Order: sequence, then structure tokens, then C-alpha cells
Amino acid sequence: MLRTLRRLGWYRGVLGGRRDWAAVWALVGFVGLVRRALQKEPEVVAVEKLRRGQQLTIVSLGPPETRRQRRRRRRRERRAPARTA
Repeated sequence: MLRTLRRLGWYRGVLGGRRDWAAVWALVGFVGLVRRALQKEPEVVAVEKLRRGQQLTIVSLGPPETRRQRRRRRRRERRAPARTA
């Protein structure tokens, strides 16, 4: 939606001369700048140089569990008796 407002503001406001749309364009641009400024920087976990013969393995853990998934898993754990080997 913001992309559409930015585009309409640019064409109808800045290029078309309509002040209301130019204000929309400026506001949407400002919101984008604020979002970028407040965004968290990615956390650096480790920095190391690899030597010849060393390997690097990158593993994706996948998305975190949603609340619904956690609740379902906990219900299943409560219902199922603990199995011991």
C-alpha cells in the first residue's frame, strides 16, 4: 500500500502539481526513512578467517514457532504419557 501511495504521490503530486498528493509522497517517504533508521542491525555471531582445507557450514533453523503451534505441542505433550527407553 505504501508503494502505491508513494507512486501516486510522485506522479500526481510532484510531477502533476497537486499539493495534496505531493504531501502524501513526502509523508510516505518520511515514514520509510524512520523505519529504516529504527530497524535493528543484524547480529554478528562470529568472524573468523578460513584456512585452506577448512569448511563453513550455514544452517537455517527455520521460522520460530507460532503461539498456536506452541499451544498444540504443549497439549500433545500433556496428553501423551512420558515414554522411557
